[in-house]
Amino acid sequence: MVEDEDAEQIASRAPFMLALLGFVPFAVLTGAQFVPGATLAQTLGLTALNVYAAIILSFLGGIRWGMVVNAPDQQAVIPVFLLSVVPSLWAWAAFFAPGPWASSCMRSALRPWAGGIVRWSRAAKRRPGSACCG
Repeated sequence: MVEDEDAEQIASRAPFMLALLGFVPFAVLTGAQFVPGATLAQTLGLTALNVYAAIILSFLGGIRWGMVVNAPDQQAVIPVFLLSVVPSLWAWAAFFAPGPWASSCMRSALRPWAGGIVRWSRAAKRRPGSACCG
């Protein structure tokens, strides 16, 4: 049916589109750093950027946790559980780092996830539902 194919096509594009929307605050808040003579905008923008990055890192760790929480062999996924809390802890520690160090720490933690999002969206396009469900 045509309607089913349209719904499938929209569903396969949704994760990628949402990831792009999630990038908008990064772009806007980074752009605030380049507003000439606006030190308040720069200071608030950098703080907001670091807070948003910390939230996203926590979210990404939670996704990894959620993907294995119902695994049949819980002993086998203990390393995944342990690794899934690292982004949140890293973000928390980085948030308290002085000035540019916080942003550098957040970027270094987010960079590996960016490639994962691209691979995940490609897998979803090939086989809708496969990227998150097996």
